Amino acid sequence: MFRPMDRIDTDILIVGGGAAGLAATALFAAEGFDVTCVDAAPPVTDAAAPGADLRTTALMTPSVEALTRAGAWAHLAPHAAPLATMRLVDAGGPDPVPAPRETADFTAAEMQPEPFGWNLPNTALRAGLLARL
Repeated sequence: MFRPMDRIDTDILIVGGGAAGLAATALFAAEGFDVTCVDAAPPVTDAAAPGADLRTTALMTPSVEALTRAGAWAHLAPHAAPLATMRLVDAGGPDPVPAPRETADFTAAEMQPEPFGWNLPNTALRAGLLARL
């Protein structure tokens, strides 16, 4: 239901309660700003709920570091799977090919002790960010 507002008294107004909007809200709040996040609907945080976003999001190390500073990573880590292997695939030019022309795999362990990043279901990402907020 739409309810007009005359004024919102806040330092920062975030429009959109998806993963990016909730993460921005947590990050700005951790920096001491008064932040308001608005969305037309509450975030769907249950994978079985109608309208659930069943995709996943990969968070690279700088994102995890920022979410740690914002106090959100502790809520997200139990749902995260490490990205230990990265595969690059050459699928070719404009004509579709039945199989990749070339692939190259890189493992995080070959370059660093930590994984490349972490993968989370979008419903868990939203639920964890909401738990922090």
